[in-house]
Amino acid sequence: MPHRRLVPYALLLAAASGCETTHEYFDVVRETTETTETADTTDTGEAPDGDDDGGPVTTQDCGSAGGVAVEGVVTFAGTPAATSRLYVSWMASLATPSMPLCMMEIAPVAFPARFRFTGVERGASWALVALLDADGGAIPMPVAGDYLASIAEGTLDLSADVAGITLALEPYSP
Repeated sequence: MPHRRLVPYALLLAAASGCETTHEYFDVVRETTETTETADTTDTGEAPDGDDDGGPVTTQDCGSAGGVAVEGVVTFAGTPAATSRLYVSWMASLATPSMPLCMMEIAPVAFPARFRFTGVERGASWALVALLDADGGAIPMPVAGDYLASIAEGTLDLSADVAGITLALEPYSP
C-alpha cells in the first residue's frame, strides 16, 4: 500500500511548515535563580539584586534577505492575567489599523519579555507595537483592559541592526 508510506512524509511536512518562531536561552552568567546541582541553566526569574543574565529570547524571522536584526525587551509593572497573551509586531502605521507586517507571540507571558526580529526590511519605516491582550482573545486587537506600547513609524533607524529597545506597556484607552 503506497499511501501508507506517504503518511509519515505528510506529517513531517506539516510539522516542518509551522511558524518560524524559536525560543532560545542566552546564559552569559549564572544567577541565583538558576541551579547548578542539576546543570539546569534555564532562567527561572530575575535575581533578587535585579541582575539578569538575559533569560529567554523569542525570535521571529520577518523574511527579508539582507534585512536587519532588531532586539529589545517588553516591560510591564503589573501582574498579567492568567489568560493574557503577549504579542510584538511590526505595523505599517500606528494611525491606520491593518494586518501586521511581521508578528510574534511571546509565551509564556513573563516580564521582562525579550524579543528578537531578524530579516526586518532594511531601511523600512515601520512602527513597532507590543500588545498584552488581557483576555487572550483569538484576534490580537487592543480593547479596553489591554496594555499597549509602541514606537511610531519612521522613528527607528532600520538601516542597520538595532538593539536595546524597551517597550513599556501602559493601559490602552480606545
